[in-house]
This record gives sequence, C-alpha cells and structure tokens, in this order.
Amino acid sequence: MQIDLKFPNYLRGYFLQSSDALLSILLITFIISETPVVIASTSATAFIFFTLPINIVARPHCTIGEHSIGFFIFVRAVLDLEHHSGQVSL
Repeated sequence: MQIDLKFPNYLRGYFLQSSDALLSILLITFIISETPVVIASTSATAFIFFTLPINIVARPHCTIGEHSIGFFIFVRAVLDLEHHSGQVSL
C-alpha cells in the first residue's frame, strides 16, 4: 500500500471534512437519541457525502430515493408486525 504523495497538501481539507461529518452525526445523535436506526443511516450517508463526494451515490436525488425506499420498507414492516401481533407501534 502506497501513501499518496499529495496527502500532506490535502490534510487540512480531510480534517475539515471529517470534523464536519463528526459534528453532523453528533448533532443528529443529540436531536434524535431514541431512534438508533435513523442515526445509523444518517451516519452512513454522512460518511458517503464526506468521503466520496463525486461518487454517483452521493448525489442528492440518489440519497433521497434511498432513504425514501428504506422508510417505506420500515413502515411496511412495522405495519405488518402490528397487524400480526397487535403490539408493535411506531
């Protein structure tokens, strides 16, 4: 494994990106502390945004679509569990 020779030149940018991601995740954790699923998906999205900003999965419409699909699958699963057991609630 070779270290990129330009790494020291970009060190400040990497540090700022990592700090922004950390602050975003901590803020969301304090706001939504009772739902770890939301925190996990938001953390994964922050990681993608800050480490792979040019990648296709970091585009806003892809991210919104992915979260929408995940949300609808979650709601459907909760409704199915609630229908079958009568005990699960959002």
